[in-house]
Amino acid sequence: MTELAELLRRIEILEAREAVREAMCRYWRVLDYKLWQELEDCFTEDADADWGTANWQAQGRGQIFEFLHSNEGQGGMRLSHFGHNAEVSIDADDPGKASAIFKLEDWVTLNGVTIMKGFGQYRMRFERGADGLWRISRLRLLHDYREEFPRYIDGVRVATTPALEA
Repeated sequence: MTELAELLRRIEILEAREAVREAMCRYWRVLDYKLWQELEDCFTEDADADWGTANWQAQGRGQIFEFLHSNEGQGGMRLSHFGHNAEVSIDADDPGKASAIFKLEDWVTLNGVTIMKGFGQYRMRFERGADGLWRISRLRLLHDYREEFPRYIDGVRVATTPALEA
């Protein structure tokens, strides 16, 4: 490989790594701001997701969208994902695929009251689509720490999300 070809290959890898980081940030932004019309496009058609909590799994772009919309879409629910310390690896055999680890801190409020805080890691896989956009193909959230703050009104626990109440 010539020096120029090697340099171009390295630039392509750097650009792909940055695009993967942007894909993850896009997912968090879209989810936190409830931009539902953009959410499905964050995932590949055959994506699968596991948020590390019982009843919090979904397969396929449509099911992931429906799951997130029904569980995170309450008007009074506010989410904040803090993602950092990205480790991104582009597949040497298929430069249209990547794996990544992102450190996560998350905070969830309902009607202005904290209902959950936690931190952990997202272990992800991404694929570049024919349109050049990187999308999530596999999502795994592993909480190292998760604290829930149940809320009660007249002795009855306030429902947070359908999946957590199941």
